[in-house]
Parts: sequence; C-alpha cells; structure tokens
Amino acid sequence: MILQNTIEKMYMLKLQGMAKAFDEQLSNPSYADLSFEDRVSMLIDREETHRENERMKRLLQQAKFRHPSACIEDVDLHHTERFGEKSNGRDLKHDMGAERTEYPHYRSYRNRQNLAGLCHR
Repeated sequence: MILQNTIEKMYMLKLQGMAKAFDEQLSNPSYADLSFEDRVSMLIDREETHRENERMKRLLQQAKFRHPSACIEDVDLHHTERFGEKSNGRDLKHDMGAERTEYPHYRSYRNRQNLAGLCHR
C-alpha cells in the first residue's frame, strides 16, 4: 500500500517517467541486485528521457510541418531527369537554355532546396 501511494505521489508531482520506471523496478526481481544509488540513477535517467521525448513531441506538433510524417529517408536525392532529356512532352534543354551546363554543386543545391521544401510550412 505504501508503494502504491508513492507511485501516485510521483504522478501528482508530474514524474510520470520516474513512476513508470519505479513500477517496473518493483515488478522485475532482477533490479533487487542493484544498489540503491544505481536504482535511483536509473529512475532519474528514465524521467529525463521521458521529459525529453514529451518535449520533442510537443515541438513537432507546434512546428506544423507541411508533411508531418516525412522523414529524411523519403527524400529522393537521385533525380532521373537531366537537362536535355524530354519530360512531359517538353524539351528541358530548350526550356533551360541549350548552352547551360549542369554543375554538380548546382544539382546538390537543388536537392537541398527539395529537402528544405519538405520542412517549410
């Protein structure tokens, strides 16, 4: 009963991560071998991790990204179209100018623009 009151007080003090870790420590007998300092250290680490995760969730919700489920792995960095190739029935070389050459740094700049476009509102 005393332990249940302790867990309830942790929730009242908004120590959700610590309360969950404490309950886990009580239910798992392998934690009994650890010293008091180690157990308290684990509780504090768990609370810190919980708060950081909640902070990141809140910041991601406030950011209002255009594509909130987008991730860096979804970015296509290998464009198949190049200058001079036909795309959608038009000649890109004619549209961009026949004398223009594509430099490698320009292509990487264009990829960064595409990546930045995913992050803007």
